[in-house]
Amino acid sequence: MIQFQNMRVPVVTQGTSRKQRFIPALEPAYARIDDRSIEELFRFIQEYSRKLKYVNINGEESGNWEAFFEKLPVPDGNCTPHLALVMAFLELFRESQNSLNQLTQKHLDHYYQTILGLKKKESTPDHVHVTVDLAREVRSLYLSAGTSFSAGKDESGNPGIYKLLANTQFTKARIGSVKSLYLDSDAGMNNTISVKAIHGNEVWNEDTGPQSFHALGGVHLPDAVIGFAVTAPILFLQEGNRTIKLVVLINYTGVLDLQKELDPLNMSIQDNFLVECSTASGWMKRKPDIVRLSEGKNVREMELHLQVSFSKSADPIVPLEKNTTDSFSSAWPVMKVTLDPSGSFRYSFFKLCQLITIDIHVHVDDLKNIIIQNNQSVLDINSPFQPFTQNPGVGDDFYIGSHEAFRKNLTSLNLIMDWYHVPAALRLKS
Repeated sequence: MIQFQNMRVPVVTQGTSRKQRFIPALEPAYARIDDRSIEELFRFIQEYSRKLKYVNINGEESGNWEAFFEKLPVPDGNCTPHLALVMAFLELFRESQNSLNQLTQKHLDHYYQTILGLKKKESTPDHVHVTVDLAREVRSLYLSAGTSFSAGKDESGNPGIYKLLANTQFTKARIGSVKSLYLDSDAGMNNTISVKAIHGNEVWNEDTGPQSFHALGGVHLPDAVIGFAVTAPILFLQEGNRTIKLVVLINYTGVLDLQKELDPLNMSIQDNFLVECSTASGWMKRKPDIVRLSEGKNVREMELHLQVSFSKSADPIVPLEKNTTDSFSSAWPVMKVTLDPSGSFRYSFFKLCQLITIDIHVHVDDLKNIIIQNNQSVLDINSPFQPFTQNPGVGDDFYIGSHEAFRKNLTSLNLIMDWYHVPAALRLKS
């Protein structure tokens, strides 16, 4: 049997139980039919004895019976025989009192159980939640269903025994934090709900200790980050003027007529998105250059086109460092697309969209970090060079290498080179 020791409540909140909300006046025993105590009954006998005429053995009236009931007998049991009989009667009379006082409860039970036919629920065992702290040298603990836990004794001295309901594996895992999400919404047209904003944040963590918090959030929380993220080798973009285009094929499950509503939607979503790309030091934010919805090939399908640009002076787009606080774990760069809370915030529309596929296209200009080589040696890209050596011949090779460019599925590649001392026969005529 396992003993409860040093049980901790991780979150303390203020509240009112169902029993605390019960009004005592609704209890059938709140107003008893006869609630007189033995002392009150004895005083009633004293008052009544003053009204009874006493007739002596000669048949003559001689006062009343008050002298026989001058004082309530003391609890030590020493009293005259006639008072002992009176006290015995009063103790027996309490049984009749109890039966009489149960009349209102019996009437209530008769009404609910016999007339209305309501049945009482079966009794259910009490239940508790157990917090198990493992010893430092114990990594895990397995307890089978039916394991008994002792909770001490109740007020009546009865032992409290709780049993585990299912086979349970206890580990050192803990809840590190609790986060809350709140949808700030208004009633829209046609009884729909229009979400104005979404607020969310961490409301509790194990470092703060026991404290109360708003479990269902509220407008006091900061704006929540709502969106999606993609990661792929194609997003390795370390230099040059870079353009990323996403084509997101989605299935719309709402009730809008897409053919009629695409133009108004395109007008309202221009400021609705924010794009962030991972760098060695964190995130690089940009507003998209192009945001556009178009019809898909199938009914209820449409394409979301997002295009964002980064100049050659912007940071390289590379994977996140492992020591960052973000939860992304990828060997490739990450691109986040989120709803901008400062924009028109069309969450009510996009929450009805189901993702089918995402196509990623990139375009880079002015890429200079490449390797060039001929059959003799590696060449310096910043100095004049002879691609096929000083004595070129048929079949000689010229190599171009790029860790960034050639790890992608290229659709086109343009090389821009200055040709020194172009032969006169090859010069372009102006």
